Amino acid sequence: MTNTPNSFKSVKRGGIVDDIIEIIKQALITDELKPGQRLPSEMELMEQFGVSRNSLREAIKMLDALGVVDVRRGDGTYIASESSSRNLRPLIFAMLLKTNATKDLVELRTLTEVGYCQLAGSNGTEEDFKMIESAATAWEAEALKEERDYDLLIQLDLQFHQSIIRATHNELVILLADTVEEMFFHTVRDAHTQDEVIRFGVEGHRKIAEVLKTRDSDRIRDVVTYSLKYWRDQFLKKKNTSLNIPGNGADGDRSPELD
Repeated sequence: MTNTPNSFKSVKRGGIVDDIIEIIKQALITDELKPGQRLPSEMELMEQFGVSRNSLREAIKMLDALGVVDVRRGDGTYIASESSSRNLRPLIFAMLLKTNATKDLVELRTLTEVGYCQLAGSNGTEEDFKMIESAATAWEAEALKEERDYDLLIQLDLQFHQSIIRATHNELVILLADTVEEMFFHTVRDAHTQDEVIRFGVEGHRKIAEVLKTRDSDRIRDVVTYSLKYWRDQFLKKKNTSLNIPGNGADGDRSPELD
């Protein structure tokens, strides 16, 4: 039986998944959990937190995506090693649990996505652009099905953005942008069940894939910024938050045209 940190306690009824993540975060901050340490078994954690298996697994899935834990099939779940190539993610993970985390994440994504798309337009090869177009086509094929696999749709959307990130050929940009994109898609995963969002995504992916091939930095900025503004309107208007979106001028609501 694995030793359970003293800070592990029953969670409050409410945002159960967030509460589980917060407890584990606090255990990391206070050094009750250390890199490489094995977490208690699933049954022990369910009993300790007083939560269902589904809630616990969702929290662990999010922590795994953030690089905070390492899930090893047949062996258990471990706190990620300090030497992990994903060690940037726990730093951002801690930031995301603060107030206004969604607002901060969308603003951060705005800065990174516009930048990495412009860099991909500059540094990308013809082979890169083919890979980006292929990723857009794969996402569109799943999006247009009557019976969609929404988990697959999210994964294909993330792969589209990652194909652009790879086209920057800049290892630091790849590390940072990959991290931001993964966390963003976990934050807005429910949006992929909305028909309106999917229709916009089909058009948006096509336009981004096309404009990258022009290598025109200004046009790339305009197309990507338009897409980002749509996400802002969809996911933050009901939160009554104000976002600072670069280039948010009078023409911000008109889709950029591709010649």
